[in-house]
Amino acid sequence: MDKFRQKFTFFYTSRNLWEILEATKVADFIVLIYSPDEEVDEFGELCLASILAQGVPSVVNVVANFEILAQKKKNEVKKALLSYIADFFPEDQKLFQLDSDSDILNFLRHISTAHPREILWRERHPYMVLFFKKKKQKKKLK
Repeated sequence: MDKFRQKFTFFYTSRNLWEILEATKVADFIVLIYSPDEEVDEFGELCLASILAQGVPSVVNVVANFEILAQKKKNEVKKALLSYIADFFPEDQKLFQLDSDSDILNFLRHISTAHPREILWRERHPYMVLFFKKKKQKKKLK
């Protein structure tokens, strides 16, 4: 984005635990998108627990389609989501709403100005191994 003088690459994963864990290994930020009308299912809780066990980069919590709820319901859902987020990520308790263009700009501004959290194992140990196969040499015929 030219406005923030930053480049963003968003990587979306499928509902595959190993793919999610591999993506979070190399991510600077994890964007967790919550639904305003559905609770986090058993697979979602497994993913959150696995990410916590692996080591968590900076987390940004987002709720999408929040405008579909009535105002009274919005306050209840927001309290419930913030309580849920506090259980898993007590230091990342901000919840972004992505209902308008200005909300999206605030979300991107937050990511562009925030500093990624250091993960000690990632800083001290490599996590990618490359294997190269030697080419077989042809025998020369005399």
